[in-house]
This record gives sequence, structure tokens and C-alpha cells, in this order.
Amino acid sequence: AIRDIYAETGEILDPQSATAFRALDGYGNGSQTAIFLATGHPAKFPRAITEAIGSPVMMPHDGHFSGEHHMRRQPEAQGASMHMIPPTAAALTRIITTLK
Repeated sequence: AIRDIYAETGEILDPQSATAFRALDGYGNGSQTAIFLATGHPAKFPRAITEAIGSPVMMPHDGHFSGEHHMRRQPEAQGASMHMIPPTAAALTRIITTLK
């Protein structure tokens, strides 16, 4: 799933997040909006990421996984869009509000 999502969207997801994202493929009839929250950083899974995309993901400079680190390879591709947001309830609320 990591490799496919990277090829489709340019996003590098950790293994659990990639599984959650892929599970949304079969959700509903495609006309609904769905949200999943990625809580892991790909750099925490170096072997899985390197095997999936052919190169490692760098550890954030400060060593913290704040959720704000940019991991996009290219602009949004076809299909789903992903938004990196700060790990706060306010940021999530803003995203949900714009989807209504």
C-alpha cells in the first residue's frame, strides 16, 4: 500500500496510515468524503519505507514527530487529496468544517 499511495499521490505514509488510507478505497460509493488521521511518521519505519519506495525518509531535524513535517514528493495527483495539518483539535476542526 505504501508504494501504491506514493506513486498515486506523492505522499509517503507509515504502514498503519497506508493501510487506513487504502481501506477507504472500498468505503461508500465514492461520492462521500472520508477522513483518516495518520499518527505515525514514516521515518519511524525505515525498513518498510525503503523497501516500498526505494529510498529512506529523513528523520525530522529536531528529532520530534510533530505531524507538520513535509513529506510530499509532488503536487496532488489524481484521486484523493491529502492535507498535512498540525496535530491539534483546532486544525482538524478547520478541515472538517471546510468539507461540510
